Amino acid sequence: MTIKQRQAEWHEKEIQIALEELSITKDQYKQFVTLGKKLNKIYCDNCNGYLGTDGNWSDELQEKAEAKESKLVSQVNSLCTSLNLYYYLQTDPRGATIYLDTKEIPDNSYNNAHCIY
Repeated sequence: MTIKQRQAEWHEKEIQIALEELSITKDQYKQFVTLGKKLNKIYCDNCNGYLGTDGNWSDELQEKAEAKESKLVSQVNSLCTSLNLYYYLQTDPRGATIYLDTKEIPDNSYNNAHCIY
């Protein structure tokens, strides 16, 4: 078995544990993954800056990103509320974005929750 295959197997096991402990379906998990990827893109762009085609800072691009982020966070919140889950959003784009748990997630120990990626 290759390293890549072992990593895929490990990832699948982690997903199964999250599904069971969070009492969610694979489709709901995938919804969180999609939302996390979209938010991660916004957080990455925020770190890199919103530069227009002229190479200067673009307030318009920043405002559009902030509006999109607000909508996505609202979707995460709604989905979590409907599933009786708590979430933490990691805005550092170098890792996973969404963490879920059945109990509140303190800012200083969000890595104890289920990492959705």
